Amino acid sequence: MTGSALRGVATVPGTRRGADSFGAGARTLGRTGLSVGPIGFGAARVRDDSALHRRALADALRGGVNLIDTSAHATGGGGERLVGTMLANLVQHGELRREQVVVVSRVGPPPDSDASTLDPATIRAQLEASLERLALERLDVLLLHEPERSAGDALEQRLAVAFDELERMVGQGRIGWYGVSSGGFAEPEDSPRALSLQQLLTIASSVGGSAHHFGVARMPLNLFELGAVASRGDGPSTVEVAAAADVGVLAHRSLDAFVERGPSMLRLADVPDAHGDLETAEEILGRVRKLEAQWATGLGKQLMVGPDENAIDLFRWGQELAPRLRSMTLAQWTHLRHEVVAPHLGRTSAALLDALEGDAREAFARWWGTYGTALHEAFEAVEGALRSRRRDIAGRIRDALGPVLPAPWGGLPLSNQAILTALSAPVSCVAVGMRQPGYVHDVLALREHPVRLLGASAGPVDFGALARAMDEVELHAGATD
Repeated sequence: MTGSALRGVATVPGTRRGADSFGAGARTLGRTGLSVGPIGFGAARVRDDSALHRRALADALRGGVNLIDTSAHATGGGGERLVGTMLANLVQHGELRREQVVVVSRVGPPPDSDASTLDPATIRAQLEASLERLALERLDVLLLHEPERSAGDALEQRLAVAFDELERMVGQGRIGWYGVSSGGFAEPEDSPRALSLQQLLTIASSVGGSAHHFGVARMPLNLFELGAVASRGDGPSTVEVAAAADVGVLAHRSLDAFVERGPSMLRLADVPDAHGDLETAEEILGRVRKLEAQWATGLGKQLMVGPDENAIDLFRWGQELAPRLRSMTLAQWTHLRHEVVAPHLGRTSAALLDALEGDAREAFARWWGTYGTALHEAFEAVEGALRSRRRDIAGRIRDALGPVLPAPWGGLPLSNQAILTALSAPVSCVAVGMRQPGYVHDVLALREHPVRLLGASAGPVDFGALARAMDEVELHAGATD
C-alpha cells in the first residue's frame, strides 16, 4: 500500500447524503446499511488512459452516482486505476467526500483462465493489488467473481475456506463487506451453471454466524435475462432469497443481454441514422480481396520479411472479415476495427514505406493508396450494415415492450426502458456502463422524467409477461448486439 492511499470508508450517514444528492430516491444495499442511488457506474470497460472515460466518471460522481462497480481484471487494472484517480481528485478538490461513495470490486480468475478464485492466498494478493490500484485504505465491498468456475465438486468446502478468509479481512479492516458475483444466480435451478444464493448464505452463516458479512450479490438482469426474478422450481427467486436475507442486490448488464438464440449478445439501445446492408458490404469486401490477391501474387511474394518467409500475409483483412461478417456484432466490429485492424495497418504500411526504396517503394505506395481507399469504403459499409441490423432488432424489441411495460415509459429511449425494467425488480442498484459523458447525461436525465426512476405512478412490471414477449421477438441468426 502506498502512502498516498485515500483515507476513509463508505459510511451509513455519508452514503445517505451521497445517495440523496442523486435526487431520485435512495436505496439500501442490504445488510450493509449503506445507501446507494438507483444507478451505479459500471467500470468494467473503462481505462485510466482515456480522457473520455475520466470525464464520464467525474460527471457521474458529480451527478450523485455514489456506487462504483469495478473489477481487478477490468481492462488490465485500468478500470481500478481510473476509479482511484478520479475519486481522489474529486475528494481533494472538495467536490466529494470519501464516505459518500461505495466502491465495489471483484476478484477471481482472469478472463479465459481456470485459475482458482477461492484460494485464500490468491484472494489476499488480488485484494492488495486492487487496493494499490484504487489507492484506497479499505474496499467497501469485495466480491468473488464466478467462484463456481474453478471449484468443481468441492465448491461448498472451498467457499467455506474463502468466506473464512473474507471474514478475517473484514476484521483486519481491509474490506467492509463481501459477497459473490455470478451469472449462475440467474440460471434455472436445474442448470449446470446455476448457483444458489441460499446455499452461499448457509455457508456464510456457518463461518461467521448470524453476524456474517456476506452482504451483496451481483447478478445479470435485463429484458432477456430474467432468471434472477423467476422462481426456482417450487422455491423463491434469487432476488426474493436476497430480500428475505437482507442481502443487497447489484444488478448489471441491464443494456447488454446474452441470449442463446440468434445473436450472442444484444445491445439494448436505439441506433439512430443506420443505413446499409450486408450484401453491399460483402460486395465491397470482394473488391478488397482482389487487391489482396494482387499483393499476394506480386510485391508481397517478392518481399521477404524473414528467412524463407515472404510478405503475402501482411494484407488479408478482406479475406479474414468476409466469412465472419454475418456472425459479427457491432461491438465486436468496433473493437476489431479500432483496436486491431487500424493499428496493424498503420504499423505495417509505415514500416514498409520506411524500408522500401526505389521502384519497390513506388509500387507499394500506388497499391497501398488503392487498397487503403477500398478498405476504408468496406469498413464504412460493414459498420453501416451492422448498425442497420441492430436498429431493426431494437425496433422489434421496442414494439414488443409496448403492451407489457408501463405506459409512461413509452416515449423513452430503449436503453432507458431497459434500465427502468431492471430497477422494477427488488434490487439495490443497477450498475450501468457509462464510458462516455453522453451516456452519463442520458442516464441522469431520467431523474427529470415523470417516472422519476420508478415513482409511484410508474406501475409494476409483470416479469412473466415480459419474458413471454421477449421470447416472441424475432432475432435473426447472427444478428448484432
